[in-house]
Amino acid sequence: MKPLIASQPQAHPVFILPAALNACAEDAGRALVAALLRPGGVGAVGPAFVIDGDGLVDLVETITDAMDGQEDRGAATSAAPQLAALLTQPATSIIGEIRRRDGAQPAALYLEIDGAALSDMAALLSVASHGTGLLVRCGDFQCMANLAAMCVGTGAVYLHAAAEDALLARLLASIFPAAPGLLTISSRALPAGWPAI
Repeated sequence: MKPLIASQPQAHPVFILPAALNACAEDAGRALVAALLRPGGVGAVGPAFVIDGDGLVDLVETITDAMDGQEDRGAATSAAPQLAALLTQPATSIIGEIRRRDGAQPAALYLEIDGAALSDMAALLSVASHGTGLLVRCGDFQCMANLAAMCVGTGAVYLHAAAEDALLARLLASIFPAAPGLLTISSRALPAGWPAI
């Protein structure tokens, strides 16, 4: 697989490993929505990659609830044509949205995507960099690792891993080149200020 080059839109992928997802899906979901809705910053947080399993339903429900409870703060929806193409794929569903008060297009969207159906990572990262939340569901760790390899060069990377995920975290971390401050491995859900670069 060919890694992406630095000229790609600024996106900061998040990988949530299975034991971490099972232990704190609700915290992870709230943190992902907060990152999507925060104003300004150093780039878009996401896409978020997870392995289908325990905790995924709770994660999706938390994202949906957190999005539905927000008011329109003027968050920008991507105007990228890739978003329209992504929405037409059968493996993509809207799991959260904030509607504008005037009834126009949603102010912010959160989409769930089947990782096995992804063919264009650059388009996905472009959609994420323009303010659309993306949760990518991977069937297994190999799928997640393959998608991680396509994210090399995108910006900061966050690995949310519990102690039981240590081996998978090491394998995933080995995909990304060592660069101080660009790879964070933590047992905590995504912190509010990440990435601080």
